[in-house]
Amino acid sequence: MNDVAISNDPNVQTLRAQIEKRLDSFAEALPSHITPEQFKAVLVRAAMADPKLLTADRVSFFEAALAAAIDGLMPDKKEGAMVIYRSKIREGNKANGKEIWIDKVQWMPMIRGIFNKVYNTGLVKSATVGIVHGGDQFRAWVDDDGEHLFHEEADEQDRKIIRRVYAQVVMKSGGCFVDTMRSDDIEKVRQSSKNKDSGPWVDWWEEMAFKTVFRHLSKRLPFSREVAPILERDNFLYDLAAQARDITPAGNRPRGIANRLDALVGIADQSGSSIPMEKIGEKEKDPAKRQQSDKPAEQRQQRRSTRQDDDWRQQNDQQDRREDEQPVDDVEQEAAAFRAGRDARSKEMSRKAIPAEFKKDEALTAAWLEGFDAEGN
Repeated sequence: MNDVAISNDPNVQTLRAQIEKRLDSFAEALPSHITPEQFKAVLVRAAMADPKLLTADRVSFFEAALAAAIDGLMPDKKEGAMVIYRSKIREGNKANGKEIWIDKVQWMPMIRGIFNKVYNTGLVKSATVGIVHGGDQFRAWVDDDGEHLFHEEADEQDRKIIRRVYAQVVMKSGGCFVDTMRSDDIEKVRQSSKNKDSGPWVDWWEEMAFKTVFRHLSKRLPFSREVAPILERDNFLYDLAAQARDITPAGNRPRGIANRLDALVGIADQSGSSIPMEKIGEKEKDPAKRQQSDKPAEQRQQRRSTRQDDDWRQQNDQQDRREDEQPVDDVEQEAAAFRAGRDARSKEMSRKAIPAEFKKDEALTAAWLEGFDAEGN
């Protein structure tokens, strides 16, 4: 069916008329740079591109459209998308009504739209996300100058291998925030989705992976409150009811979908404080000026967990690794430095006694010191 035939479809004409009646509501929510007519045109095009939107629950369609307007983003599958998901409802009265499944619509911001909101804060110099494939050069480390990340794609990537998914935000003030996740951690989050085998996690896996790691990073950003609402639009995707059966006392369970997803993959909350970021001094906001010893215990614990996970992977998966994948050596060397630092502490050696083989590389030095300082030595 061509575009003309689709635009003349009675369902499209009905939807267009219904949108027209609600333009005033959209106008009140939209930012000044988006006109109601522009927004209407994008909504209609979205429905024409996905006929399921024309037959989906209309109430949820307009609720999703209003959410997009409030976020100030276009549902154009670049800044965000109108996503269909299955929902069970009861027809008739509660006692005798029949349960049926219907298609509902949900607004889902995409990473480009999220970055638009990030840049609109005026605080950010750059925001990036990426996937580290087999053969890529990659390092992520923390030292006394703050957080750092280096990623260089290989000329011939092995795209079947996903080693890391990362997010990085560089502040205009000079600070840098970095977060990385492994593919199996991303998979755990996908498995907690209500529609893990359909919908966004199947149609846009990379998009969902990017948002997953950025969502975790966002809790440490100085403007976390400003981006939290747009990131929480994805909450509808997840069903963590199984965690409700956890024997952990209710008071000790992580609150909120984001924290519960982090707990699911064993990642500690790195926010480090219950004090709003807006009330923390400028020195504390800037990670580049913060000494490593001042970092929250939770953040150090995450790094320790990462090193320990590297140990486990080295022992169990070494036979599966490609011999020509040089970047893996960096990870193995850092894991070895971590173990050496841990052993040095157990032998009551001096913290300054860093072996020469690790002093030559700042990442290996940092790994040795982390192992030396690890709790439980």
